[in-house]
Amino acid sequence: IQSYNSQTIEFLIQQLHEAKIQGYRIKAIESTKAGISKNKYCDKEIIVSLTSYGVRIYDVSIAIESIMQGSLLPNRIVLWLSKQEFQGKTLPQTLLRQVERGLEIKFTDDIRSYKKLIPSLQTYPDSVIITIDDDLVYCYDFVEKLVNEYKADVTCIHAYRVSKMTFCKDGQLQSYLDWENQHEEGNKSHFNFFTTGGGVLFPPNSLDNNVFDSSVFMSICEYADDVWMNAMAIKKGTLVRKTYSHNEEGDEFIPISIHQKDALCIENNNPLNCRNDVQIKAVFERYGIFQKLREG
Repeated sequence: IQSYNSQTIEFLIQQLHEAKIQGYRIKAIESTKAGISKNKYCDKEIIVSLTSYGVRIYDVSIAIESIMQGSLLPNRIVLWLSKQEFQGKTLPQTLLRQVERGLEIKFTDDIRSYKKLIPSLQTYPDSVIITIDDDLVYCYDFVEKLVNEYKADVTCIHAYRVSKMTFCKDGQLQSYLDWENQHEEGNKSHFNFFTTGGGVLFPPNSLDNNVFDSSVFMSICEYADDVWMNAMAIKKGTLVRKTYSHNEEGDEFIPISIHQKDALCIENNNPLNCRNDVQIKAVFERYGIFQKLREG
């Protein structure tokens, strides 16, 4: 009976999630209200930045709409698409209608998941940039909480999903798969490792200038933009601060399940061959990050 009840609850939750996703899909077509704001919330412009690819382009409007329906609207929402894949092509009507409400669609070189952040850092160097993924529905106060955290501490990178990097007794960094989830809101540390898709706010100049070196990150860290961004934060000396979330996991977002099967995290976190560990080692060794962590 207990097992049946658990399955029933899980089924009902899934149905509620699907209803919410469908609601945002409809709003992306029917809504006429502005999805961005001219309000000045702090000392910097607030930008939400994301990317998409392949068939995900047909559902990225759902993630965007969850931002457009939020309690605090950003000043810009910028969707970066690959020139090679999408420039000159017909885009979904949902996106074109969101453009009428403030969405900006820009084209850039295909640098895989790095399109989420790198071109925004280059184009808007003096702005606050918030990253999101194209396969998640975000909570109603997602932007509001990040902006409030930034106003309270403008020196840190702020993130919903944070893992704590841990070390073995011999001083070696443990596998990414063995790191601990960071639950303590407000905790800031060089050992906090953020996940960009889970919602991260980057203040201006919070990452080392090597962040733009595509010849390096596309050769040694092609599949793990999170690894690269965290390394560049540590190299710069910027602390990462855990943002308050409605549950302690910082995992309060609804996955658009049809696109979860091809998520990078599946291969990166494969316990038989953790691709994240390989990329962490390559980047951390190249830029002396292990030494910086030991000193910290």
